[in-house]
Amino acid sequence: MTIKAVSERRRENLEMQFELFKRKRRAAFPSDPEKGMLKRFAEHVGVDPIQMSQLRNGHKDLGALLRDRIETALALPSGWLDTDHAMPADADAQAFQTAIMELYRRTPDASRGALLKVFSHLVAAKPIEELLPPCD
Repeated sequence: MTIKAVSERRRENLEMQFELFKRKRRAAFPSDPEKGMLKRFAEHVGVDPIQMSQLRNGHKDLGALLRDRIETALALPSGWLDTDHAMPADADAQAFQTAIMELYRRTPDASRGALLKVFSHLVAAKPIEELLPPCD
């Protein structure tokens, strides 16, 4: 992946997270105005609001250290901002992807590895019983 592709993907995914933040914020605080939403998001992830604006409009690139800090603040897995998260066109696939990501986000960090192991087994069409401890 080229440097430009990485910066574009990070910007797209940051925008996706900003939109998610706004939806959640509006659900919790319906009277919250649109004005100032970027500042609230920046504060939420621990980034200067001016820097966040520069990241969004492409005047600055999102580097690895800041990417890591934002992923941590948003409880995203490491490298999430570097991964393509374009939603599939099919509505059922979109709903499934959204549900899986929400399950992952709600899973405690210590259990995420086990969750990924289960899904990897399912994707590989391996029996789940292989993951269970032997019965004595």
